[in-house]
Amino acid sequence: LESWPAPQHTPLPLPSLIPPPPPPPPLAYAAKRVEEVPGACQLCGIAPIMDPTAAPSGFVFCAQCIVPVIKREGRCPLTNMMITPSQLIRLFETSRPPDQ
Repeated sequence: LESWPAPQHTPLPLPSLIPPPPPPPPLAYAAKRVEEVPGACQLCGIAPIMDPTAAPSGFVFCAQCIVPVIKREGRCPLTNMMITPSQLIRLFETSRPPDQ
């Protein structure tokens, strides 16, 4: 048996697809990022981090590096997430033995 397609059974044309969004712009500090060293500040490259301070984005920086950037730009230099200085969290390291 062979059937003939009837007009009421033909598939409807698909709506035009929405194009994907353009890629995000490059980060402001992408060209200035230091060589990634575990435990180093992503802004100055010093390891271990001096006065470690966490941003809400999860990255940890030296307090002397991140506070001026947040006051000036109002966003995380690595993720572009909007941040205020009051959202920064000072970290206190207690896992190292005291200096002798």
